[in-house]
Amino acid sequence: MFSECYEPTSNGVVVSMQSFLRELEARGHEVFVFAPAYRGHRDTAPRVYRFPSIPTPFNRDYPLALPFPRLPRGLERWGLDVVHTQHPFTMGKAGREAGRRLGIPVVYTFHTLLTEYTHYVPFFQDSLKRLARRSIRRYCNSVDHVITPTQVVADLLREYGVETPVTPVATGIAMPEASPGARSRIRSQWGIADGAFLAIYAGRVAKEKRLDMLIDAFGRVRARAEAKLLIVGGGPAEAEIAERVRSAGLAPDVTLTGRMPREVLPEYYAAADVFVYPSNTDTQALVLVEAMCLGLPCVAVRAFGPAEVVTDGASGLLVEFDAEALAHAVVRLADDPDLRSRLAAGARRRAADFSPAAMCDKLLSVYRQAGASTGL
Repeated sequence: MFSECYEPTSNGVVVSMQSFLRELEARGHEVFVFAPAYRGHRDTAPRVYRFPSIPTPFNRDYPLALPFPRLPRGLERWGLDVVHTQHPFTMGKAGREAGRRLGIPVVYTFHTLLTEYTHYVPFFQDSLKRLARRSIRRYCNSVDHVITPTQVVADLLREYGVETPVTPVATGIAMPEASPGARSRIRSQWGIADGAFLAIYAGRVAKEKRLDMLIDAFGRVRARAEAKLLIVGGGPAEAEIAERVRSAGLAPDVTLTGRMPREVLPEYYAAADVFVYPSNTDTQALVLVEAMCLGLPCVAVRAFGPAEVVTDGASGLLVEFDAEALAHAVVRLADDPDLRSRLAAGARRRAADFSPAAMCDKLLSVYRQAGASTGL
């Protein structure tokens, strides 16, 4: 697996890689990870190879591997069967080079709608979006098989002009149950009464997650219902979102926790009554599956990944990208405990569809298809 990011960064790409890695290794496969070095970080897991890197001016979670990484010596002796790249950039090109050098298939997972991340470069937005589409098309057509988290994203790649075989394979998610007393403990930690209706968002606090719309929606919720909002996570937009909360007069009811270790997330999910997800750019939105594993009903925007992950009216509610629509759905759940209970049960059932074992079966099928198509 070749990736532009890995531990200590925690994001959807890293979670996906590690979910598959654990399942593959449990079945007796060996998985090598190739990623940029992070200053001060030392790996404890085996078979992780780091390339020299430099910090990027836009985001410290994504150091840039230099410049076209040298592939490690002895690569031919490792007996690799497939290369799986996670990005189309420097490390993706290194992975493709490795596959071509070894004569083995190259599979690429299209994790991210790159056209929605051009705001990190503060100029030439339209030109950058066109360049991103061309780069995606060119890279996808240079590998042997492409994976997308959902069918809607596979359809989007076809619109881009991708001709390589494309197969949807979601990331498998399994979350442990929260420890006894987690609901009261987390609420007490953040000054939230046991009986208060609590909505939660978990994930990166970044512009593309559209937390600005969530804050606008929650202001409307507060005008109609007694509710609290917990934003769990950190990222480049923390200061901006905190200021938006203050200027909207919502500081007594909205709490930003900052970055949290992934292992505490079940405790936070258990503390909440509903999970809210305003992003309209996610290819899967793994946190939705995590929340559903803990029986948390989800309110999400009907776009890309969330539209396939959440079953409207069964495991949660899907809404248009609109503050009033999001607020209406949250208030509906606040006012209807029976609906919350029914959706909670449906959420657990839906989460079972994303088991790591089932998704790993699909991944191995893609690897075999890619090998067959290249004569291996």
